[in-house]
Amino acid sequence: MGLQVMENNPTGLITKTEKIIALLTKALDERAQPEQLPEEWADDSELAKLYEGILELRRVVVALATGDLTQEVSRRGYVAGALKGMQANLRHLTWQTQIIAKGDYTQRVAFMGEFSTAFNSMVLRLDEARKQLAAQNDALSQEVIIRQQLEVEEREQRNFAESLNNVSTILGSSLDLNQVLDSILDTIEHVIPYDGAFLILLEDGKAKIVRQHLNIIYGESDVAQQPIISMADALPLRTMYETHKPIIVKEMPEHFCWQPEGMACPILSLLGAPIIIQDAVQGFLLLGSTSADFYTLKSATRLAAFATQSALAMQNARLFQDIYRLATTDMLTGIYNRHHFYEVANGIFSRSQRHQDTLSCIMLDIDHFKKVNDTYGHAMGDEVLRNIAHICAEQLRVGDIIGRYGGEEFVILLPFTDASSAQVIAERLRYAVMDAVSELENKQVQVTISLGVATALFEQENNGAPTSLAAIINQADHSLYAAKENGRNRVCVSGTG
Repeated sequence: MGLQVMENNPTGLITKTEKIIALLTKALDERAQPEQLPEEWADDSELAKLYEGILELRRVVVALATGDLTQEVSRRGYVAGALKGMQANLRHLTWQTQIIAKGDYTQRVAFMGEFSTAFNSMVLRLDEARKQLAAQNDALSQEVIIRQQLEVEEREQRNFAESLNNVSTILGSSLDLNQVLDSILDTIEHVIPYDGAFLILLEDGKAKIVRQHLNIIYGESDVAQQPIISMADALPLRTMYETHKPIIVKEMPEHFCWQPEGMACPILSLLGAPIIIQDAVQGFLLLGSTSADFYTLKSATRLAAFATQSALAMQNARLFQDIYRLATTDMLTGIYNRHHFYEVANGIFSRSQRHQDTLSCIMLDIDHFKKVNDTYGHAMGDEVLRNIAHICAEQLRVGDIIGRYGGEEFVILLPFTDASSAQVIAERLRYAVMDAVSELENKQVQVTISLGVATALFEQENNGAPTSLAAIINQADHSLYAAKENGRNRVCVSGTG
């Protein structure tokens, strides 16, 4: 139809062509919405189809330019096919970008020429940057973890040092050995956790449990009932004894089958440290857990430090005990010396006087002691003194005290005891000594003693009873002199003639 117009009316053809060119140019070049095809050309199906195709391509291209990949291309042909291919490529690229955004840097583009090269290069750089960042983050995280661990270790070490200092203060606050032994297990729990703790001391080559704490108890548990552990049968103890070092037993060995009485659950792992005094193992600290593999090298180091503090405290207490014994006891007989007897006796006398309790005193002397020394020697004389002191100490009651007054004389103070009871006690001592035999180097000696008794009756007034410790001892000494004057080997009671 258009060719017919071109042949019959050249002037009209130019006008229509110009209009079509102008319409198509406007559709392709201008931003404004394209005009509809004029009605006078509506019957021209080829022109209408062409114009509709151009508008569709315009719509799709404009949509692509704004990132809209949803527009459909219904037109066929080379250009439309290329446009569809571009849409498909861009959709796939969008999907790959989303996958990359999720962390998959293996995606590559191979269908868009130079863009593919640039895109792939970008993904590689992103992947490298991600790896570097991840490595930096790992290093930073590791550094944070290390710093946190160091802070925890520093805090734990500080707490341990404070606890050990407190332990040292507590253990050093007492010079009584029993109190020190009691405090050791009381304080160790603040340093190292345990289900059972045991303080073991060596006596004659055997390990004796002297203190124990059980945190998981079933029934009664008594240290006195605990067995003495043979060092030959206890590898952990023997190892510590030989190496002077702490040990960790991750699982209890069969050959060390001892379990403390009263534990609700068996001990499965052990931590031990030797108590070393003057380079010699004197005992062990033993901690037990009902969990296997519970203790660490850090635990062992801490227990060793605690054992050192315990050893120092025990050594100080024993040294004080030795000094105190030297200062208060007679070296030969082991009973109170005269000075310490007076210290203790003054307190007893004051309490008896304050509460008006009856109090008696006995002075005793060995008969013909000089003859023993002259006949058998001073070594035998010393043995006689030791034997008599031992006999008297065994015969006396709890609360009675005895001291060596001087030479072969002994003094005894009997609280809550009247004259008749004191006389009975004195006679019992006389008979016990008379029946005893002192033996040294195949020589045997029997001796007798003379005894004087005096009594203070504080509840009675003006009865002539002594009113001071010196007075009652002096009165008992006069009674002793009377006993010796009347033939020896007898008891004389003050006031009975």
